Amino acid sequence: MDEGDTAPRGREMASGHADTGCLEACSDGVFAVAITLLVFGIATPHGVKEGHLARALLDQWPSYASYVVSFLTIATSG
Repeated sequence: MDEGDTAPRGREMASGHADTGCLEACSDGVFAVAITLLVFGIATPHGVKEGHLARALLDQWPSYASYVVSFLTIATSG
């Protein structure tokens, strides 16, 4: 092959940059797992009387707020 050949070789593209598709897919998977694990920090309210579920969920607002902040932090870092 001569020096003017621009055909891709292996995982290197014609532009000279390595193909990052596999790395991007892997990092997307890591972010998805991290975001999913955040849900485990939200506890289920126990001993709630009938008709008081909405109030019990509202009392847990700090858990939901921290979930939203963590979700946005992870989502924007990717």
